[in-house]
Amino acid sequence: MELRNFGTSKGVEIAIRFKNVGLTPAYEVKNRYSIDLEKFPKTSFASHAWQQSSFALGPGQEFNSRVSFANRAVLDAAQYAAVLNGQFAIYLTFQLRYWDIFKKVERFTNYRGFFRGDGEQVVENFPLALIKTDEANDAN
Repeated sequence: MELRNFGTSKGVEIAIRFKNVGLTPAYEVKNRYSIDLEKFPKTSFASHAWQQSSFALGPGQEFNSRVSFANRAVLDAAQYAAVLNGQFAIYLTFQLRYWDIFKKVERFTNYRGFFRGDGEQVVENFPLALIKTDEANDAN
């Protein structure tokens, strides 16, 4: 997970990459996510609708996606400053669900992370790492 286009005239986006490290395919893979700009720390997270796509992911295959604010919105100067100084953060909540080859139980991976600055200027167009939160990061 990495934050891209922070502090640029492009819309902020988060790049997501998952890899099937198992020995069998993942079937009916679907995901849901939210990307939010909120005061830090955020304590309440809404559930979002599942994306309409469903696909298979073979052993060793990767799933790559990019998520962004609605309409690829660009942060204004005040929002950028609030994130940069740590008052606000950009949060990602992501859930991936799939069935394994045995189809006995639906598998899941949950991820929640955020980016907030520490007052230091960031390098334009340099991907930034998200920090995983202590909760809501699990899988079965």
